[in-house]
Amino acid sequence: MDDELRERVRRAAERAALFNALKHGSDAQVGAIMGPMMGEHPEFREHGDEIPGVIAPVIEDVNGMSDDEQRERLAELAPEDVEELESEDEEDDQPLPDLPNAEAYDEVRMRCAPNPNGPWHLGSARMPAVIGTYKEMYDGWMLVRFDDTDPETKRPDLDAYDQILDDLDYLGFEADRVVKASDRVETYYEHARRRTRVAVRARSSPS
Repeated sequence: MDDELRERVRRAAERAALFNALKHGSDAQVGAIMGPMMGEHPEFREHGDEIPGVIAPVIEDVNGMSDDEQRERLAELAPEDVEELESEDEEDDQPLPDLPNAEAYDEVRMRCAPNPNGPWHLGSARMPAVIGTYKEMYDGWMLVRFDDTDPETKRPDLDAYDQILDDLDYLGFEADRVVKASDRVETYYEHARRRTRVAVRARSSPS
């Protein structure tokens, strides 16, 4: 590797290390920047056995900088990279899209309807996280309605009710009201009977 190429490798490594460190808020690593750098500069590949030794001290220097120093240096080398980081920061501040027509209502009311047939796993967090985040975004109200009226395919686990509320608290959200569908079966029956009576009257009325 000649001196000109060595300097190009150093510059590319510095830019990549600065971007990586600022993006992830941690020290840049040789392995984390080697792949992207080789992809962007295919002419470096034939010197792959030499490159780690060339870029290691560059990365060490970058990791010794403060965040402000890293951002200032990256702005000198590649201002477009700083713009990309700032754009990502703005997206992180708004994790979910706005709800359509939310301003037309006095209050945004959300409903979380878990089935208490067992404890939550990691994938279970998606639904309450979205609902809870919207509640926070709009300073709204949230109902937790346990969907526990299907004993055949999803038999309720009596321990799961409290476990799920504990998990919701762990995620940083709090329900404004908690109800069990099983406690409201008679209410559902009454609504069904009322709708049936209305339908019967409609059919028997002269056209």
